[in-house]
Amino acid sequence: VYASMDVDVRGTPEFEGVITQCSLDDLDLTRAIVDYEVARRTRHHIARDVNQSCVFLFVRKGPLTLEQFGREALLDSNSCSMVDLSSPYVLKHAALTDTFFLKAPELVLRSRFKDIQSHCAVVRSIGSGMGRIAADLIASLNENASQAGEQGAACLATQILDILAIAFEAVPTEMPEGPSLARAAVRKRALAY
Repeated sequence: VYASMDVDVRGTPEFEGVITQCSLDDLDLTRAIVDYEVARRTRHHIARDVNQSCVFLFVRKGPLTLEQFGREALLDSNSCSMVDLSSPYVLKHAALTDTFFLKAPELVLRSRFKDIQSHCAVVRSIGSGMGRIAADLIASLNENASQAGEQGAACLATQILDILAIAFEAVPTEMPEGPSLARAAVRKRALAY
């Protein structure tokens, strides 16, 4: 959907796959509910299809495995990670998965992330805290983004990227618990600037 790659799916009549997509300003949000699949993006694909974007993966039902930059991440339900489309990767799963994919231009992310590569193929929890807020927002956007209008979509796109930056850049032990979670994370991020 987002870039050239090889995709192998089980060639049986029982294979199921549903993909829905919506745009939110310069972001693309896709939900894929798919059976067995192995997707590979190689240097050959990248040479033919330069894509300076990154994709956030939010796994609602797993498991699936993501390999990139010499790392292997096992993403289960309530976990997320990131993929850099300008570098080779493998995404695979042997059973039905339900995953949200949010594609964002790398240029836009560079202003929010210190080192994008350090987040790729690294498992992050979305069971609580800022991760849960981000996952809930992604799920809500999937259902309601088409009604946001052009100006609302641009505002939401900026805000979701800010929330994702807070969730991904914060070290889990630095994130406070309780109602002050978002305020403390935003304050820490503002002080870093």
